[in-house]
Amino acid sequence: VYEFTNCGKTGREGPTQNDCDSEYSDDNLNSLVTVPDNAGIQEWVVPHTGIYTIEVFGAQGGYSTYGYNGGNGARMGGDFVLSAGEILDILVGQKGSQSGQKAAGGGGGTFVVKTDNTPLIIAGAGSGGGGNDNSNNGQPGLSGTSGGNSPCCNGGSNGNGGGANNGSGGGGGFYENGTTGYGSTHGYAFLNGGHGGDDGC
Repeated sequence: VYEFTNCGKTGREGPTQNDCDSEYSDDNLNSLVTVPDNAGIQEWVVPHTGIYTIEVFGAQGGYSTYGYNGGNGARMGGDFVLSAGEILDILVGQKGSQSGQKAAGGGGGTFVVKTDNTPLIIAGAGSGGGGNDNSNNGQPGLSGTSGGNSPCCNGGSNGNGGGANNGSGGGGGFYENGTTGYGSTHGYAFLNGGHGGDDGC
């Protein structure tokens, strides 16, 4: 069993090589994970040809200052035939941040992708908890190809990014970034590095 994590990283950016070297120093991934350019996406070389069961979890959305919980991320799993020497790119989603303003940030999705950018399996993340003018808990991540819709904005679909309102940017998909909001930046697509959005504060 190989267990990949966010290597203790929080916030918009993913882990560096040093983060993952420290995280995996005492387990069977020791010295087997690289983080090219310290850009947050982990690479792992398949050690043996065979059928691998891969299970992925999207991250939870952030807890808002108004007391509303973030939605839980989706959980996905499947069996895949992998060949020795294949390289997998793994982006582990991170929990959404608490906002000092209104609603909290959404979580990050988790992606397992071949190095030719063929996605194997992806788990969507939960949305952030609401602010005082949107008083509700965040919505859970969905297991289909489209994200959920909010009263203001459409979720992403078919790997494209989500919509935005005046205050918050949309989450990134696999192929395309989310839409930029007023005073905040969108989440970036996996193919564009997978970095989280910024509330501009």
